[in-house]
Amino acid sequence: MIDTTTIKQLVNDYGAKKLEVLVSHAETADLARANKLTNYALVGNLKGVALEAEALRISAKFLGMQRVANRATELLRLTELENKGQAFLNCQAIANLVATEINQDFKAVYEAVSI
Repeated sequence: MIDTTTIKQLVNDYGAKKLEVLVSHAETADLARANKLTNYALVGNLKGVALEAEALRISAKFLGMQRVANRATELLRLTELENKGQAFLNCQAIANLVATEINQDFKAVYEAVSI
């Protein structure tokens, strides 16, 4: 779910208090991205999915949220499929997973930061 080595390094670099603030801001932005991803996938906007997935991937990797980063990478791969119908369906499924799992991952990050 999360990379604890990355979290420990971030705590060393920023300090726990500052990192909690940073994570709080990232959570707000990433939850909005997850919502946009779901909406873009529902309407079949693969360019929108790709843009939001890339931004989410970068943020998730920075915070050590491997599951979300991997799902975002998969979304990017799916947007390149030639069969657009299959791409839409798969993007919808994975975007829904991201939207449900991102809260769990942020909770795990907060717990790791406060240890």
